Amino acid sequence: MSSNLGDYQRIVVWAKKVGGPKKLLTLVSGISILAWQSGKSGYKYLKQKRINNPIPHETKGAVFVVTSSGSCAGLSLNPGDQFRVLESHNDAILIERLGDDKNPYMVSSSFLSSVSHYPNSAP
Repeated sequence: MSSNLGDYQRIVVWAKKVGGPKKLLTLVSGISILAWQSGKSGYKYLKQKRINNPIPHETKGAVFVVTSSGSCAGLSLNPGDQFRVLESHNDAILIERLGDDKNPYMVSSSFLSSVSHYPNSAP
C-alpha cells in the first residue's frame, strides 16, 4: 500500500510558494479554465479553417483528356480517353468517363494527375 504523504507534502510546499491554499486553488482553476478555453478555441479555429478552406477543386464539370495509360479501382484509362469531374472531396474524385456505360468512378487526384493534366492537390 502506498502513502500519499509525499503528494500532500508537495501540495503544501506549492501552497506556501503562492501564498496559501486559496491562492493555489485559484491559480490551478485559472490555468485549467485558460487551457480549456484555448483548446476549445483552437479546435473551433481548426474546424472552421477546414470547412472554409477545403483543398481547392475548381475542376468540377471540367473535361480532361488522358495523356498516358493507367488503371485504378477498376478503371483503365488510355491516351485520348476523356473524363469529366462530377464531384470532389479532398483526394477523392468522382469522375465520368465519357462514352462508358459503367460510370461513375471514384479515383484519387494523384492518379488523375498522373494520367492527365488534372491538378494534383497533394502538397
